[in-house]
Amino acid sequence: MSNGNRDVQWGHLGKYAEVADADRPVEIIQQMDEIVGPIIAGKRVIDAGCGAGQFSVRYARLASQVVAYDTSSELLAKTRLVTAGTPNIIVTDDLAGLDMTAQPAQVAVLNAVLLTVPSVEQVNRLLALVTSKMTDDGVLVIADPHPCFRQYAVPGKVTTFKPENYLTPGSEFECKLDLGDGKSVTFPDSHYSVGQYVQFMRKAGFKLLDIHEISHAPQSPYGASWMVMVAAREMAR
Repeated sequence: MSNGNRDVQWGHLGKYAEVADADRPVEIIQQMDEIVGPIIAGKRVIDAGCGAGQFSVRYARLASQVVAYDTSSELLAKTRLVTAGTPNIIVTDDLAGLDMTAQPAQVAVLNAVLLTVPSVEQVNRLLALVTSKMTDDGVLVIADPHPCFRQYAVPGKVTTFKPENYLTPGSEFECKLDLGDGKSVTFPDSHYSVGQYVQFMRKAGFKLLDIHEISHAPQSPYGASWMVMVAAREMAR
């Protein structure tokens, strides 16, 4: 998810996106599957910010079609490799130019994407683009690490997030992930509050239906480490 030329430019994870996805605890992925699975089953889906395609493949097992969209040519090259032989996945770096008039998406999933977008304006542009390719009764699913726990250090992760960052939408901070064997990777993230996420949805024409708060371990001392927000287009309600 890095600089693109034809679509909305967003993100600064770039080559670190695949590492960040691989670092996600399996318990989080399983819980996300339980939430997202029933929503995407039999539907046409946009995986916006698909990264290296790991989740596009998971979605394609249930969805009728998946549009795997990212603006990083490096990551999309990996997406094309992992999705080869999966006929119901379309891989693109040009969502704006993709004609979906006859078959617009019924669901859009942004999985660990918004925290990579460095400004409120960029988030609004990205969601406007995605929404323009959806049906009038479309459903938006946004999954990100829980913003209320940005400051907490968890095993294998160190962050430079400060209390004052909570007050500034789009404030950047660094995360350092321990990869084992003495190796680590450090990359920047951006902070948005839960309220800001809701504002993003409203700006794009969606109304929040539910927030699922999930943790990487039962009774985790780190609280709800991830959230999955589900919203429906206002005109459909």
